[in-house]
Amino acid sequence: MRTNALAFADHGTPDVLDPATTDVAGPGPGQVRTRVHATGVNPLDLKLNNGAMAAFMPLDLPYIPGL
Repeated sequence: MRTNALAFADHGTPDVLDPATTDVAGPGPGQVRTRVHATGVNPLDLKLNNGAMAAFMPLDLPYIPGL
């Protein structure tokens, strides 16, 4: 299944976030799929985006934020 997301391919300001489409695995046994109507960005996502956490939490880019 394909889904929409925001991703960044390089560290920077929130302006580097770009729409992306990614594959999502289907639900496994005992799991359900839910539809998300809204999301948010938390302070850690912004620190990952601007590279402030790169020494502690290196990312494989492109990266889709959200913890």
